Amino acid sequence: MKCNPDAVGRLIALVAFAGASLLVGCGDFWQNPNGTSTGTTSSSISLSISPSGSTTVGTSVTLTATVTPSAATGTVIFYNSGTELTTGTLSSGTATATTSFTTAGTESLTATYVGNSTYAQSTSSAVSLSVTASTSSARGTQIAPSSTGRETNIALDPTNIWTLTANSYLHDVSGVVLNDGSVQNIDGSGYCLYYSGSLYFAGGSSDAKGIYPLMDGGFLAPVGTAGLDCQ
Repeated sequence: MKCNPDAVGRLIALVAFAGASLLVGCGDFWQNPNGTSTGTTSSSISLSISPSGSTTVGTSVTLTATVTPSAATGTVIFYNSGTELTTGTLSSGTATATTSFTTAGTESLTATYVGNSTYAQSTSSAVSLSVTASTSSARGTQIAPSSTGRETNIALDPTNIWTLTANSYLHDVSGVVLNDGSVQNIDGSGYCLYYSGSLYFAGGSSDAKGIYPLMDGGFLAPVGTAGLDCQ
């Protein structure tokens, strides 16, 4: 029987009036009352990650989605516990993307193929990833062993308490925890941490020029700031 668009439209309207949700067949497509359409040929998707199982804060993680059939084209969306992380474009059935995590914890990652005019949408099973604090010597608990100035990139694990043993001079500072205008995970002990470049807070905001008080005295401030009460 030939598909009648007018009849389909009346059926959708009737279903919508009744408060139900229904996919209505018309030709080779499923017409979604919400306005999106995909093909009727089924697809499946799997997700793999590298490194797998566990990683550390700030480490790049590669997400690889594989869609079957490999002829499927379009977009894959990667999620962490339902929150969109990033997207990738399929090529020969595979889409890749990279991401990283700023806090320790257990992540639940999935990938969704959005479908196209031939293939239907599909979602992968969840893949668990444990994110832990780094044990690298570059991320110890002391930021500076002496007052000698230095410029270096450093990712501060926000789950650690960092202690200044002298005034420190760093380039990019990331993973800082800020609460009510005060840095919560760097213990100043009266010393100051000066930075150039970017400053990243664990809450998601960044400010390259701010001056922020540290626990137990001292400040997190841009290089060149004068008049601070630092030992």
